[in-house]
Amino acid sequence: MRRTNLPPLANAGPIPRAVCSLALGLLLSVHLSGQPGAGGWRGQLLAKAQPVWSSQTNAEETSTLVKNAISTIDGLVRTGNGPENDLADSLAMELYAFDASAKLNEGLPAQAVIALREAIARARKVPALADRKRYLIDALVQAQKTAGDKEAAKRTYIEAVIEAEAQKDTAALRATLLQQSFLSYELGDQKGAIQIRERILAIDERGNDPQDLINSEVGLGRLYQQIGSEKAFGHARRAYELALKAGLDRSMLDACDLLVRSYLSTDDQEQCKEILDQALAKARERNPADLARFHDRYGRFYLRDDKPAEALNQFEAGLKVLDYELPKEGENATTTKNSRSLVELLLDVGQYHRDQGDVELALRYLAECELMVQASPGAEVSPWADLGEIHLLKGQTAKAEAFGVRALDFAEEKKDRELERKATSLLHRVYKQQDNMRDALDMHERLMAATVSPDGQDYRLGLQRSQMDFEHESEVTRIKVDEAIKQEQLEAAKERQTQRMWYLFFGGILLFVAGGVVAYIDRKSRMARFDREAAQLETQALRSQMNPHFIFNALNSINAFVQKNEPDKAASFLSRFARLMRLVLENSRQSEVPLKDDLEALDAYLHLERARSGEKFDYRIEVAADIDPEDVMVPPLVAQPFVENAIWHGMSGKDEKGLITLSVSRKGDQLLFAIEDDGVGRSSPKRMASMGAADPTGTGKKTSLGTAITKARLDLVRQQKGKDAGFIYVDLPQGTRVELTLPFSSAA
Repeated sequence: MRRTNLPPLANAGPIPRAVCSLALGLLLSVHLSGQPGAGGWRGQLLAKAQPVWSSQTNAEETSTLVKNAISTIDGLVRTGNGPENDLADSLAMELYAFDASAKLNEGLPAQAVIALREAIARARKVPALADRKRYLIDALVQAQKTAGDKEAAKRTYIEAVIEAEAQKDTAALRATLLQQSFLSYELGDQKGAIQIRERILAIDERGNDPQDLINSEVGLGRLYQQIGSEKAFGHARRAYELALKAGLDRSMLDACDLLVRSYLSTDDQEQCKEILDQALAKARERNPADLARFHDRYGRFYLRDDKPAEALNQFEAGLKVLDYELPKEGENATTTKNSRSLVELLLDVGQYHRDQGDVELALRYLAECELMVQASPGAEVSPWADLGEIHLLKGQTAKAEAFGVRALDFAEEKKDRELERKATSLLHRVYKQQDNMRDALDMHERLMAATVSPDGQDYRLGLQRSQMDFEHESEVTRIKVDEAIKQEQLEAAKERQTQRMWYLFFGGILLFVAGGVVAYIDRKSRMARFDREAAQLETQALRSQMNPHFIFNALNSINAFVQKNEPDKAASFLSRFARLMRLVLENSRQSEVPLKDDLEALDAYLHLERARSGEKFDYRIEVAADIDPEDVMVPPLVAQPFVENAIWHGMSGKDEKGLITLSVSRKGDQLLFAIEDDGVGRSSPKRMASMGAADPTGTGKKTSLGTAITKARLDLVRQQKGKDAGFIYVDLPQGTRVELTLPFSSAA
């Protein structure tokens, strides 16, 4: 996280005098413009201040000159609120600021604090100096930090916030809160910085500046990412959508960078690749640095996908965009076109070659990266842990230790948990090789303490939940909008129907028999169409019931892994379930989908249930040779409840490994789904026991919710298409067979 530039007041050299002289000229023009008779006393005030600006003395002598000048200036003006008083306070403010600058230049921050407080007090008397006052407050905080009084620095911003709130100055409040969040972050209080940023976000949500709102979302996303909170994803996603809507390309790319890191943490390759493609397309329209940055992110994506060749192609494409070539061995020259994108690429290419076993080439890239970081410390990239790893591989423990210590110092400064883990792990191994067991133990303890990171298991699971919640909420919103539109269309159709009926009624009176016949025929035709529309809406309602039923069962399976304390399996299962959930939601948008898509969803479901049951059964999906899965259309998930029954009831009472077979064939104008299992059978005592607990009638039979919904769906299919649709159970010597028949339907 980068802090804004320090106020010029804290710089050394002659700059403060130039700043003060410029400010003096501006203040004179602002406060004295158009004032009758102002020239006389203006000249007198300026003459009293001039010796201070032109002096070349030390801090002590400057302080004396400042006090004498201010005393004289105050004596020239009378008590009042006229322009001469404003000018006197403005000049006194600048003189105190000049005094503070001289003290800072000579390493006297505690005395500079006193002078800056006097300057701020004068600025408060002149409303037109509000911006200058905020500038001086920032300078005061810097001086307090330099003096080692961090608590005083905190209080300064707290007082400034209270003052801005009392004055109801939203702009000042936001600017002060922003600086306060930077201070909290620098002092190691990341949670405090987040709380302040949340206040800024609330201000920006009430404002009219989309750029401020996006910046707040991106800033919060970065902070939450650093502390390992899944909230990072929500802020990054909102920033991305706001930037797209506002057409702010730079902000969109920053949000993409955050989203890519979130998706890489959860191994959501599909979403990650989609975001990367969008970012690359937009970066090509902007500048080489942005394009190189996302070539680098694409390289990291391919490394996570275990595709090292593709990763290297992306890294090299990024270096080519920046017109960079690695100097020949023995040459020390580096490119002058330095940028953070180039530094990150050099670091990643060095890590790539180290992992591929080419230690010498890795060392050359990492050494180049170090040279550029030294030339541009603002890049905030650390190659030192990786350089230490290289030297440790070469047996050079002294160099490895030096680089490890430097990496650890950088990690502590930047609050970088991931780098802290790498550095402590490196130093732990270095000290062990040096037989320095005391320091090795210390590094091991620090390594264990730095366990929460953006790559931790809890963080990944939290991100997966956030990503799935976002996708589910987006899908639910889309379904609600579609249903609302269809409901409006249905109501409009009813209204038009009523109007037409009245027209036909009056026409019938005028035309008598002929008009009555026409009205009767028209009414019958429209009522039939109305019945068909109602049947379609009812079918969609049944499909919408099917999805929560299916999702509830799958979530129970995930819960089983969690209860067994198997987080790795739960995370893997959750990733596969997210993929299956997207397939189900995509298929449920249509009344019919290609057989290929429906079988793909069933295959994913069977795979997950097989994993959940501890591979208690195998399964096969067979399609007859005379059926084209991409051409045949079927209602989505119509066979899923019978597959579910085969798993939960057929396999539950079976001791040995079972087999479930799903076959699809054609019989005339009918499509036949056959779901067959070699389980315990419907009449088995074990089967009856597994079903009897849910039997409200006590008859030993149970109709599952999924089966009941499927029966209602098939009744509607039969009504809409005028052809048979249904299912029957066939008891086998070993297991059960369900034959599901549907009208044969082709996409053509």
